[in-house]
Amino acid sequence: MLFRPYKAIYIGKRPLPFTPGLIPRNQDRLAVRVSDTIMGSLLTPEELQKLAKRLLDTERVQGAILWLLQLALKQIKGDRQAKTAEILAAILHDLFGESLAKLLKVLARRQDFLEKQINQIFDRLVLEFSLSEQQARQFSDWLLETVLPADVIRLALIDFLTDRNIQVIDEGFREKTSGTYWVVANLFGLRNALARLRTFCLDEKDLANTRIKELLLSLEMRNRLKNWLQSISLQNLPISTVRQLRKTT
Repeated sequence: MLFRPYKAIYIGKRPLPFTPGLIPRNQDRLAVRVSDTIMGSLLTPEELQKLAKRLLDTERVQGAILWLLQLALKQIKGDRQAKTAEILAAILHDLFGESLAKLLKVLARRQDFLEKQINQIFDRLVLEFSLSEQQARQFSDWLLETVLPADVIRLALIDFLTDRNIQVIDEGFREKTSGTYWVVANLFGLRNALARLRTFCLDEKDLANTRIKELLLSLEMRNRLKNWLQSISLQNLPISTVRQLRKTT
């Protein structure tokens, strides 16, 4: 019962008692507890810092470099051509594959690393960047066809129109309207209309998607999105925001 069976055994829709075993049934919780214990007791940040300080001790690093150089000299003496080519290949592989990347990470932590070059790129390219009409049209097409198709909008409406949200909208409409709108709000309200809209989106999936597509077409959302995308410019942002964006870049 501790370890077996690995999976639940069902009779109809009901699982047999003690299936799966205790440990397979609770393996996710046990994994979390074990990882918490290790990270909380053994691999704490303090212990990792102590280990890093011991490994990166100056004498240890110097000794490792000296050992590598002596090993390389021995290999070169044994076979000056093939071994030399292998050593140079390994050095170049380490330099461009790991060491250079690590060096760039260290340099990138400096505040003045490539500061002038990045400022020039930011001022001449990023700050003045804007979408052309064709780019904005393609981007708006992608938004409407891939990111926000009719089915996604329909599901978003269903998720939004919960009983609680419908009640809040209806009560707010009744309380905050005046004049003719107050009469309409209190005589008819929005509860029934919104509930019927949610039911329509749930029961008539294909028809609801078609109506949403027609509505997007009638509202000219494609052109509106295109015009909005073309108007986006970093130069229109507040100066403080631009400065922060430059610093982040």
